[in-house]
Amino acid sequence: MKKFLVFCFLALGLSSFSQVYFRNLVYNRKTAFLNVRGIGPSMALNYSLNYEWLFRDYGVKQGVGGGIGFSPNLLNPNKPLTFTAGMDYVGFWLHRYHHIEWGAGAWFRYETYKKTLTGSSTIITTNPADTVVVPKTYVFSSKTLGPFFVGRLGYRYQDPNGGLVLRAAWTPLFYLMNTTKESLDGQLISTIKMPFTMKMMYFSVSVGYNFY
Repeated sequence: MKKFLVFCFLALGLSSFSQVYFRNLVYNRKTAFLNVRGIGPSMALNYSLNYEWLFRDYGVKQGVGGGIGFSPNLLNPNKPLTFTAGMDYVGFWLHRYHHIEWGAGAWFRYETYKKTLTGSSTIITTNPADTVVVPKTYVFSSKTLGPFFVGRLGYRYQDPNGGLVLRAAWTPLFYLMNTTKESLDGQLISTIKMPFTMKMMYFSVSVGYNFY
């Protein structure tokens, strides 16, 4: 019985010590990382370079960051070329190296798309009377502008002494007041205002470096 009580007191003491120890660890404030976000297993839809600064570097760590993103369309020319920029809030807490991470961000996107279409035009001549079909090419283009918001919930690996940072998270997207303008040969043909849209099945992975 005495051994059991001693064991309980030691376990309780070690637990309290570890909680205080981990809570009071001071982490490096600055992190630069590459973030890759996509739908489901197709992670390579949007790449972004981000910088993060912790305004609270102990206990429940909290920080703000910003970045610029780019979605290339090299593998699929029928997809638009996308540029993004924005800012995020992030928090993480749990263990010395392994953390639960959460956050939210406000971003802005610019998408551009252009495609050459082939067609024909019919010309009726009067002298002599005839019908001539003339090949013609059209250039279709579209541009999309608007804000979107990003949520974050996931796992974060980070050493308080700095170095490698790994992150994996669920990052749902919420689009608000995005507008698409479509043109044909430089002439505006339509303006489409996208209603509030949610894309829930988005995930991201990040690799970065943490320093003081």
